[in-house]
Amino acid sequence: MTLRDGKPARIACQKKKEVKGEVIWQAGPWRSSGDWWQNEPWARDEWDIALQIESGIVLYRLVHDLLSGRWHLEGTYD
Repeated sequence: MTLRDGKPARIACQKKKEVKGEVIWQAGPWRSSGDWWQNEPWARDEWDIALQIESGIVLYRLVHDLLSGRWHLEGTYD
């Protein structure tokens, strides 16, 4: 994940399916958290992003885990 002004600018992910490219649009972040009263709290920022690929534009939900600092793709929009 490459950031520009604190926002997602470029992504490269090679899990099940390779996802990479320049972020051409983003919305967010939407911050959420929970279980802060438990032993394993969570906190994250969620972004909707668009990537331009050969076949068109693809929309993804991107999540930044604020406790671990890790980024992951949570899903794609149809």
